[in-house]
Amino acid sequence: MWKPSVPDQPPEPRRIGSILRGAGPTGALAAKARVLVRVERTVHRILGEKSVPHVRAGRLSRSSLILTADSPAWASITRFRAPDLRAAIRSELPRLREVRVVVRETEAATETGDGPGPAAARRSLSPFAARVLRSVARSIDNPRLARTLMRLAARERPPAGAESASDSSPSGISRPRRDGRR
Repeated sequence: MWKPSVPDQPPEPRRIGSILRGAGPTGALAAKARVLVRVERTVHRILGEKSVPHVRAGRLSRSSLILTADSPAWASITRFRAPDLRAAIRSELPRLREVRVVVRETEAATETGDGPGPAAARRSLSPFAARVLRSVARSIDNPRLARTLMRLAARERPPAGAESASDSSPSGISRPRRDGRR
């Protein structure tokens, strides 16, 4: 009957620090993690203190860095500052050529409505904001922007006490209300 060989002596215990600083795969992983931490600190220094919970260093390769933002707003801010970020990070990573920013929804952003997700889908505009958007859309010469503004204005929240969308027919023609108004 076969039995696995068991060494007479267990291996000598090693400190975790020596493993993490070692030349093996664990040491390489820990070294990359330390670089990402330093890069992330640089990113937050440039973007400001408010960026700390919203922008993270995601993936690092030889020539590119991917940053993740928890909302489209933070992604835009980060992309705008990408040239400054690239210049500052190059002191740490001289081969860096590209800084990409992606939106990665987080649970916190979804719950607060700050990021894409169910809470963001429920956002709506006040009737006043929707009127302003429609007015601007009608007054500009750029048809694509006008369509976008009209789509945004469609997120208008009905005024308190207004009837539901079920009072309009599938054709989009509204039925007369009980009080005689359309």
